[in-house]
This record gives sequence, C-alpha cells and structure tokens, in this order.
Amino acid sequence: MFLCGGKMKKILLFLSFLFGAFLTVQAQTGFYKLQYMLDGSEACVSKCPQQMSGKVEVPEKTRLGGQEYPVTKVGCLLYYPFKDCRGITEVVLPFGVKKIESESFRGCVRLKKINLPSAVKEIGYSAFDGCESLDSVMVPQGIPMIQLNTFKDCKNLKSVSLPFTVKEIGKGSFSGCANLSDFKIPSFVVDIDDEAFMNCSSWSDVTLPSVVKKIGGESFSGCSSIVEIAIPSSVSYVWNAAFSKCNGLKKVDLKGCAFGGGEGMFELCENLESVENFNLGSVPARMFKGCGKLKSISLGSAVSFVNPNAFVGTSIEELVVPKSVEGGLEYAENYVGWEKLKKISVDPANKKYTSVDGVLYNKDKSKLLRFPTGKESDEFVLPASVKQISDYAFAGCRGLKKLVLPKDFSAFSENSFSDCPYLNVEMK
Repeated sequence: MFLCGGKMKKILLFLSFLFGAFLTVQAQTGFYKLQYMLDGSEACVSKCPQQMSGKVEVPEKTRLGGQEYPVTKVGCLLYYPFKDCRGITEVVLPFGVKKIESESFRGCVRLKKINLPSAVKEIGYSAFDGCESLDSVMVPQGIPMIQLNTFKDCKNLKSVSLPFTVKEIGKGSFSGCANLSDFKIPSFVVDIDDEAFMNCSSWSDVTLPSVVKKIGGESFSGCSSIVEIAIPSSVSYVWNAAFSKCNGLKKVDLKGCAFGGGEGMFELCENLESVENFNLGSVPARMFKGCGKLKSISLGSAVSFVNPNAFVGTSIEELVVPKSVEGGLEYAENYVGWEKLKKISVDPANKKYTSVDGVLYNKDKSKLLRFPTGKESDEFVLPASVKQISDYAFAGCRGLKKLVLPKDFSAFSENSFSDCPYLNVEMK
C-alpha cells in the first residue's frame, strides 16, 4: 500500500512532534543530558538523570522535533525533573522560566545554590523539600503563596527573602529549617498555615503582620529561639499548639485580643514568665500546660470559660476568677497536676461560682467544686451548706490528712478523693 505525498507528509510531521517531545539536549555536566517536553508552544524540563552532578545550567531555548522552543517551566505534568538528583550542587535557570512545578527539586540533598528568575510566578508544593544543603533563597515578586512543604527540611537554609506579594504561607512550608535565622514574614500575609515554621529553632526575630488572621496548628512549635511574641488584633483564630515547645519564649503579649484559641497554644514553653493583656473569650485546655516559670496571670473581663487544665504544670499559686466567667471551673479533674495552686478567688459579682478561704463552690455553696491541690492545710471541715462533693474535688491533694464531713453526708464518689494517700475522712 502506498501513501500519497500529502498524507505521508502529515504522518511524518505528527511523528516528528510525538518523538520530538522526548528529545534531549546536552547539559553542562558532561555526558549526561537533561530532557525536555513540549507544553503548547513552550518547553519544560522533564528529567534530570540521577547521575548528573555539580553545576547544571538550563538553556534559554531547546530544539524539539527540529524546532526551537523557549524553556519556561521546570517540571511537567507528572514529571519531577530534579527529584532525588543527589549529586547536583547548583542550578542556573534562564530568565524566561515562569514556573517551578511541584517536587521539582525534592530530595536534592547537595543542592546549595539556585537562582529564581524574576519571571517565576508560581512555585509548586514540595518544590525544594529536603534540599538540606540549600543556603539561601530569594523568591521573586509576584508569588502570592508559599505552598505546602515548599522548603520543608532545608536544614541549612539560613536566609530567605519573600516578596510583599506573598499573602499565605502554606502548611509545613519551612518546617524543619533548623538554621533559618535571616527571615521576615511579609507585611501582607493573612494566613500562616499548620506547621509552617515548626522546629525553626534558630529563628528569633519573629514579628507577626498586623493583618494576619489565622495562625495554624503547630505553626511555630519548637521555635526555641523566640523570646517574645505579640499576637496582633487582626487574628481571628490561633489553632492547636501554635507556639508549643518554644523553650526560649519568655513573654507573650495578647494585645487584648478576643480571638478564638485552640488547645495547647503555649504548651511546654518552659521559660514563659509573662502573659500580658489576656482578654480572650475562653482559656482552652493545655494553653499554658508545662510552663513551669509562669507564676501569675490576669484574666480580662471578656473571659467567659476557663479550663483549669490550661495551667497544669505552671507555678501559678492563685487563680483569680473574674465575674464574666460562666463555665469550665466545675470540671474538677482538670485541676489534677496543678500542684502549685493554693487558692481560688472568685469575684463576688460572679453569678455562677464563689469561693471561701480559697476553695471553689457553686454560687449557693451547696456543692464543693474544687479544693486546691497545693493549699497549705492538712485538715478541712466541710461547711454545713455543702450537700455534694464533685468528682475529683480533692484529687491529688497529697498534703491533706483529715477531712471532716457532716453526719450522714454521703454525696461523693470514690473519685472525689483519688490520689490522696494520707487522707482520713471522718464524720462529725
């Protein structure tokens, strides 16, 4: 069977295009070659042989199927060109590159230097994840977001310059950058996602933008060089454990904010000494748990809910309850472990709770809610008005030796006196 000239020409042209998409050009590292693919009228880098090493220069243009095309992207759909190329140390990109696809340089453990041309307007997720030798990066103007895990585990990354166009810092984007120190959060960032800066242990000069609205879970967890942090009034929510394990943190200024807070916000900040302008609507679980140097805190008039578990492991000796508090204090088990607590004082204008000699009761004193774990008393006589003792009301009170109850009083459970090894309960 013979094909006429027109049909043959079309078939040859199609084959040229098909196979041209996989043609290669000589790279700058000897025998090994970068590979390219067509993306419309432009070319993208599709593959870097694992054996390539040293400095790699990507050309401005490449020939595919007999024609020349500008190189505008690193990475193509489902192609991660430099992923796990463990030998390369430097990559030079041409000025025409507009996009770095996701995972393009992931696992390039010896990559120390790369230029990001001003034309780049998008950097995909995990683009430099695990580039543990990378020293510094300048992200060009126009980038709106640092995406998921972009620079995760770049352990030697010291300096990053982000443009003012960045408004969102994605989940885990700088997580594990243990040497990051020269870094400023751009002033227009509104969203800092979960784990964004987790374990950036060398970063100390942290200023949150005045427009930021969300601070994600564990976003600054393990940033042990931070000494002070101020939460701006623009923030609407701080998620779980956002500043946990910041061992160098000494001072927190909440600026009188009313944002919602997740659990464990400052948990295990062992050197935290001062919390200023606290006026959140609630004190969530584990908020300051394990902050051993925190000796006092003043709750503002907006606080309506307090979970006592927030202060377990602190050195706070007195909980001062404002009149605005309406819930949380009755859950006596949440005091267990707050061993320094000696006194609970309730504003007389509070409509739900009251206190006598540092002991917490409901408003009409018919129910004892909590006897402070560290109260300096080895004997306690239950007031005649009390008809009930809450579960765990005396739990962990190891210094209490004698409790005197009214005759025939039985409104308590076994848990009411758990972990009280020296306590003897007597009837009048």
